[in-house]
Parts: sequence; C-alpha cells; structure tokens
Amino acid sequence: MEQIPPEECTSKLFEAVHLFINYSVQDYISRGII
Repeated sequence: MEQIPPEECTSKLFEAVHLFINYSVQDYISRGII
C-alpha cells in the first residue's frame, strides 16, 4: 500500500463530510422540515 500524506487524507475526509452534510440538508429542505 502506498503512503498517503495526512493532509490529503484529512482533506478527503472533510470533502466527504461536506458532501454528506449538503445532501442531508437538501433532503431535509425537500421534505419541508427546515
């Protein structure tokens, strides 16, 4: 396995969390909860 720099790993994690939050918020809005 290749070594991945911690910064790159962290940025990928943040990107995944960001996408997940965006998706959740859009889902809530489409259901009319917010």
